[in-house]
This record gives sequence, C-alpha cells and structure tokens, in this order.
Amino acid sequence: MTISAKHLFQSAKSDGADATVVQPGDWNDEHVLSMATARLLGRTTASAGAVEEISVGNELTLTSGALSFTRVITISTSAPSGGSNGDIWYKVP
Repeated sequence: MTISAKHLFQSAKSDGADATVVQPGDWNDEHVLSMATARLLGRTTASAGAVEEISVGNELTLTSGALSFTRVITISTSAPSGGSNGDIWYKVP
C-alpha cells in the first residue's frame, strides 16, 4: 500500500511565470511525508488528533515493510512449587 497526501482541492489554473511564489502545480502535486526509521504511523495519545510516529517495541521487529512479533518462551521439566515433575512448564518472561 502506498500512502498518498494531496489536497482535496485541485486547482485547474496553470502555473504563472513567477517561480518565487507557490504555483497551482505545487498545490496539486504529491506531498512528501518524512519520518524516522523503524516507526509506524498511528495514534497513542488519548482522543482524536494528529497522526503520531509509534516506536516498534521489544518483541516487535520491522524489516522490509513487514512487522513481526517474537515472544521467547522458557520450557522446563522442573516443576514450580505446587506442580509435578515430568510435566512441561513454560514461563513467559
């Protein structure tokens, strides 16, 4: 998916000769969005408002446009208190 940012109003006027002023073609053109590396666009602040950059957390990775979730699970055959040995126990850090 490509993000596009253009004004809702598109001017039908042609550009003028004065290159020092904003021209209708500038207004109609695609706008550039800039952001930091390894961020997502969304909103974490309460209520409606401007889009914010969201950092990728500890168990998330963002590589080549793909967001992945990794969770490390420790497996032990030693029972915790109140359990039985021989069962498989896992602990999520």
